[in-house]
Amino acid sequence: MKKLALLFSLLAGFLFLPQVTTHAAGAGFTAAPIMPSNQNPKQTGYFDIEPKAGSTQTLSLRLQNTSNTNQHVTVTPTDSFSQDNGVIGYTPNTNVHPTDAPVLSKMTTKAQSITLKPKATQDVHFKVTIPKSGFTGRILGAFYVLGDVQKNADSQSAGFSLQNRFAMVIGVQLRSKTSSKPNLALNNATVKTVDGKVNFVANIDNLQSDYFKDLKLDVTVKSKKHTYKRNVTKYGMAPNSRLSFLIPTNVSNLPAGTYRMNVTATTQKKTWHFMRDITVKNGEVTHSKVVKAVTKPNSFPTALAVVIGLIVVVLAGGGWWLSQRRKQH
Repeated sequence: MKKLALLFSLLAGFLFLPQVTTHAAGAGFTAAPIMPSNQNPKQTGYFDIEPKAGSTQTLSLRLQNTSNTNQHVTVTPTDSFSQDNGVIGYTPNTNVHPTDAPVLSKMTTKAQSITLKPKATQDVHFKVTIPKSGFTGRILGAFYVLGDVQKNADSQSAGFSLQNRFAMVIGVQLRSKTSSKPNLALNNATVKTVDGKVNFVANIDNLQSDYFKDLKLDVTVKSKKHTYKRNVTKYGMAPNSRLSFLIPTNVSNLPAGTYRMNVTATTQKKTWHFMRDITVKNGEVTHSKVVKAVTKPNSFPTALAVVIGLIVVVLAGGGWWLSQRRKQH
């Protein structure tokens, strides 16, 4: 019996923008950006440009077949997104964009499939059309270069079939002269079962066209009998994206009741506080509502404070009267 395995080699990023990988052992092809004239000279590993509003920018990649057989390669423009683990992703995705701000995939011409003959080199061109009104902040994305499935001869001789598929990611950053102010929101709160265990989920939206790389999250979910917590630091969030942040409960059946979710999100520039009440029944959220932060009144009884204040005044007055009497005698 042969085993089928898919080895997916994603040669991706450094920090928050994927650098170019010119080759990968066994891939059979290479991909590299052809830098445009308005490229940021400080960045050599990915596209980093400041296009003008209403302009059309051509971005080109150079593909080379390093093998002795035909190579079929697909190049797809993709949008950055916020992964659950706090790392910005660049693979093809259908993740939610919480605002209608421009994204790379909708500004760029469609994916292209290319057949490279043995040892051949070919340039691939994409047109990026900038809205007439321009944009604020930054737009992050990538060109995702995916090769065909390749059979591994060594695995076949060992009695099973191992197939390799290689991908390369070349990052794209479009910058605007107009910066955007950070703005987060707790879109909703729900529950999700992962590996048989229930997790609370805080769906946090980045409503601006800029990314975070220093996000700190402190989340607590409480009921009358149970408390669940999760704290992380140095999380990344892509521009105009949603982060589904999981708070594990380590239980398979979540007790019914009302839970309050408290979220504190902090960056170097700002801190946000969000609260939601969640009603859980039969393992599902049946109701969720936003709770505004309320300043609690001083718990010290007002009447008692007044009485003590009067006693202090009387004692002070009595002390002064006695001191005056002693002076007279």
